[in-house]
Amino acid sequence: MRRILRTLLGRPQPAPAAAGSTQLRMLARFDGATPVESALLPPGYRIVAGDRSRHDEWAALLDSSGEFGSIDRKTFQRELLSIMLPGGGVLIELDGRLVACAAACFAKRFAPYALLNYVLVQNDARGHGLGRAASLEAMQRARAAGYPGIVLQTDDARLGALGMYLALGFEPVLDAAPDAPARWGAVMAHLGNRLP
Repeated sequence: MRRILRTLLGRPQPAPAAAGSTQLRMLARFDGATPVESALLPPGYRIVAGDRSRHDEWAALLDSSGEFGSIDRKTFQRELLSIMLPGGGVLIELDGRLVACAAACFAKRFAPYALLNYVLVQNDARGHGLGRAASLEAMQRARAAGYPGIVLQTDDARLGALGMYLALGFEPVLDAAPDAPARWGAVMAHLGNRLP
C-alpha cells in the first residue's frame, strides 16, 4: 500500500523549515587548477548578456515566477543589481524570450566567497538543464573575478535544485544555523545521499 501511495503521490518532501529559520546554505570551492565545467545548452537556447537593455525583462521574469516574492524595478535594483559582480548576470533565451537566469554576486556576509543568486528557470523551459547551465556560467564568472568559491542559499523543499547543486560540487554548510545539520540530514535522506 505504501508503495502505491508513493507512486500516486510522489516521494514525500522534507518538512519545511521552521518559521524564522534561515535557508540552507551550500558552498563550492574553486580548485586552483581545475576549471569550472563549461555550460552546455540544448539547440536553440543561448546565453546572453545581463546588460541594462535586458534589466526590465529580467526583473519581469523573476517577478512572474513568484518564487522570490514581488520583484519590481526598485527591488531588482536593490536586491540584485546593487550586489551583482561586473558581468555577473547570466540570462538564457529561446527565440528572443528570457527563460532562465542566474547571477554571480558579492555580499559581505559571505566573504571571501561570491554568491550564486536568483537562479530561475521558467516552468515551461524546465527539464533541459538550463538551471545547471546558468549556475555553471555564473560560477565561471565568479571564478574569473578571483573568488575562491561561491556560496548559495535555498529552501529545504527544493529537492531538484539541491540535487543539482550537489552534482555541481556544492557542499552543505552545516554550521550556517543551529538546525542546519538536522535539516540537511532530512534533505540528504530524501535525495538518497549521506552527509559527509
